[in-house]
Amino acid sequence: MILNELRTEKFRKLSSSSANSDTTEEIIDKRVKEISKHRAKIKELIEQSILEGAMYSSGNTFEGSIKSVNTLIKELMNQVVINTYTKIDYIKKHFKKEDEIQKLLRSNDIEQYSMSGEAENANALDEIIAFVKSQKDRDLRVTIKSIKDKFQAKPYGWQKMDIYGLVAELLLTKKIKLSLNQDELKVNESDTTRKICNDRNSESIVITIKENLSEIVISETKKHISDVFHQAISSNDQDELSEKLLELVQGKVLTYNKILFAYDQNTYPGKDLILRLKNAFEELASIKDFKGTD
Repeated sequence: MILNELRTEKFRKLSSSSANSDTTEEIIDKRVKEISKHRAKIKELIEQSILEGAMYSSGNTFEGSIKSVNTLIKELMNQVVINTYTKIDYIKKHFKKEDEIQKLLRSNDIEQYSMSGEAENANALDEIIAFVKSQKDRDLRVTIKSIKDKFQAKPYGWQKMDIYGLVAELLLTKKIKLSLNQDELKVNESDTTRKICNDRNSESIVITIKENLSEIVISETKKHISDVFHQAISSNDQDELSEKLLELVQGKVLTYNKILFAYDQNTYPGKDLILRLKNAFEELASIKDFKGTD
C-alpha cells in the first residue's frame, strides 16, 4: 500500500495537469484523497503504538499517563535534562534580563531580600559559596568565568544570566566580594550590574569570600572611632563602618597636611610629632580592607 502511494505521488508530481484528460485528473484527485486518509490512519496507528509501548529515558522506565506523542516527547526530553543536569532545579528564581539584576542591586534592601528571595535560590547559592571556598583552600583564583565554567556544565546546566544573578545575590547579602582590576565593586554603584554581566569582564572579576566581623570587633571599632575622632556611629554594618572610618582617617591626613604647610611658613615646635601622626594615618588609610583589594 505504501509503495503504491509513493508511486501515485511521484506520478502526480511528474505529470502535467494540462496534458491530462478530465477523467485522469479525477482519478488522480481521488487517489490523492485516499492517500491523505491512509497517511492520517498510519500516523494514528504509529502514535498509538508508541503510546502503548514501553518507554525509557536515560536507561530508566518512563511511567506516566500521556495522551499525545508530542507531549510524550517533551516529557522524555525533560527527563533527559533532569537526569543529566541533576542540580538544574536548584535555581527557583530565574534571571532573564540584566535589568532584573540591576533592580535587585538597586533595591539594596538586604532584610527584604532575605525574607523573600534568598531562600528561593538557597541551594544554588550554597553551591557557589562551597566552590569558592574549595578553590581558596587550593590557593586558586576564582573569577566569574570559572563560576560559569563550573555551573554551566553537568550536573548543573545553569544559564549564564542566572549565574550573573546568583553572583549579584551573594554580593547583595555580603557573602562575597567582587573586584575588577583591584577595585572593589559596590552594590550601590550604578555600573556594578553592567560590569558583572559583561562577558569581557568574566576573567577579570575576582570573587572572594567576605570575612564578616564579629559583634565584639564592630563594637570595639565604634568605641575607638568615638575616642579618637569624637564621632558616634550608630550603624553596625561593617561596610558602612569601614567607609566612615576611611573618611575620618583621610580627613585627619588632610588636616595634618594643612598644619605642616603652616610649619613651612613659620617656626613652631612639635613638627616631628605632627609628621609622625600624618604618616601613621596615611599608613592606616592604605590598609587593603579600606580599598577592597586582595
